[in-house]
Amino acid sequence: MASPEASLLASTRMKKYVERALAKPIPATPKRSLHVLDISGLGLSSLAGLPAVILDTAHLVDARHNDKLFHFYGLSTMKQLLVLDVRHCNITTFAGASLQPQLAHVLLEGSPLSMHPQVRIMAVLAFGTSVQSVDGVAVLPVERRAAQAMGGSGSSAAMCVALGLTSLEVPSNGEDANEYFRQLALVLKDRFLHDAREYVDKLHTLDAVMRRLHPTPSRGTPWMFPPTRWREVSEDEVANLTSSSPPLPSGLNSSMLTPTLHHNEQHQPSRELSRQQPVAVHVHHEEMERWKAIQWSRVVEATTKLY
Repeated sequence: MASPEASLLASTRMKKYVERALAKPIPATPKRSLHVLDISGLGLSSLAGLPAVILDTAHLVDARHNDKLFHFYGLSTMKQLLVLDVRHCNITTFAGASLQPQLAHVLLEGSPLSMHPQVRIMAVLAFGTSVQSVDGVAVLPVERRAAQAMGGSGSSAAMCVALGLTSLEVPSNGEDANEYFRQLALVLKDRFLHDAREYVDKLHTLDAVMRRLHPTPSRGTPWMFPPTRWREVSEDEVANLTSSSPPLPSGLNSSMLTPTLHHNEQHQPSRELSRQQPVAVHVHHEEMERWKAIQWSRVVEATTKLY
């Protein structure tokens, strides 16, 4: 058995060791740099034409100030995409949106779609459950449950949103909601293909614009993004970008987004929602009409500028 003197000495040594260890600053976890693709201000009408290397490595797409961009036509699945910034464009629908496995933040400020009362529900349906916020406003639990109850990403409702649907209300005539969205998707698909042919200016797709700005040495040679369009930012910069956005639109609050479940199943646990029929997310009629009026005035104004 150790003597009291030996125990005291060991205790003193341990105390000094702990004091020295605590005096050393704990090294901070290094923050990774995020790759940003800058395609802002190019007058794009489509996001088609991103090279495979960009699709695999870009964390943030900066497509701001493209006034001919009305939709997400041409946007492919991007493995690392965390932030999609299309502020100050003329986005009116989620037409052309595809599943983005890691997309957390969508920035739509300045586009008509940003004022839609159901924009966060539609974003979750169109891009997937990874979406955390739209314009800095977090997706509310009731909105996430509503998207889940409609079938989530990959469902007929999600397909309708990606084909340009801007209202998630289901007819109240007793029709099965899943069947309603399935039939609606067939109709919207034809219109989607027609609009893609008619309204996407082929001279202003990403591929066409970049080839004009940065011509290749010989015809047929693959073009590359110049260094000026490809930069790195810190995680802190991205956090500031996605948190400094406006609150809910005026006159709209979370109580207006309460989903109405069929068959009086409001009290079932949330894990049961995926087995229920889709929900109709009701908003005030005046709020929806106000959004429609603003949307179409912006569309008319932007379309007039093209001609």
